[in-house]
Amino acid sequence: MSTLTTLNDATATFSWDRITLGSGLGVPVAIGGDLTPEVVLAAHQRGLFCIPRSRPADIADNEMVYGPDVRAGDISLLPSATNPYSVLWWSPQTRYVMPPEEVALGRGTRSKVRTSGWTTTVNLHFEGVLAGCRGDRQPRWITDPLIDCLHALHHEGWVKSIEVWDGEQLIGGLFGFALPEVFVMSSAFHIKPEAAKVAIADLAHRVAPGAIRLLDAGVRTEYTVRLGARGIPRDEYLQFLTPTSMQPGTLDEAAHEAHRLLRPRLTA
Repeated sequence: MSTLTTLNDATATFSWDRITLGSGLGVPVAIGGDLTPEVVLAAHQRGLFCIPRSRPADIADNEMVYGPDVRAGDISLLPSATNPYSVLWWSPQTRYVMPPEEVALGRGTRSKVRTSGWTTTVNLHFEGVLAGCRGDRQPRWITDPLIDCLHALHHEGWVKSIEVWDGEQLIGGLFGFALPEVFVMSSAFHIKPEAAKVAIADLAHRVAPGAIRLLDAGVRTEYTVRLGARGIPRDEYLQFLTPTSMQPGTLDEAAHEAHRLLRPRLTA
């Protein structure tokens, strides 16, 4: 059983239920707070996700853009041990999600899988997936404090990774939050074309029928729309969340050949 069920002493008086999710477009729900496992997990259970920054210039940009809204009381400012403008919390009004049974690989990806000999695993190389997703992307949001938090949540079973392998080479994958009915796909990467799409399709096949009911892509991207993502209202999305759950969602964690993705996903 997970031990991450309550906020620690430093944050015991804080609850995401006190934060108004808001209706602004392109405006964060809150700014600040510390990236502790308890706070980050509770945020995802409330339908929020964070975008941290570490470069001073990026943090200064956040303060320049959002400072007036914070001072006007339109954006909540959370207690923080560091510069609060280093962390932005988001909850889009429209959430792009994929029911697992609706995830569909395109013709090009299916052709690649058919001839690839690739395999997939779960939690076999969490470090490698984090490193691949972090890469040299700028501005960097997978910061060192967030990595420490993700490691703790991975140890507790809340954050999981999907790996795609070509022989012994890690060529793609994703990581995210395994909530009881929703898998929040935080980030994906690929070294070889199509490998990230294979990771998403593999995740859909690893969900037990009737358990995790949505793969959450967060915001709209052409990439995930082509795989089957569609927008639903935030209020509808929140109905799939179980904020008080003490157990993470479960996946089939066996190693598999990617060829199986060419077959229909099993349903209840």
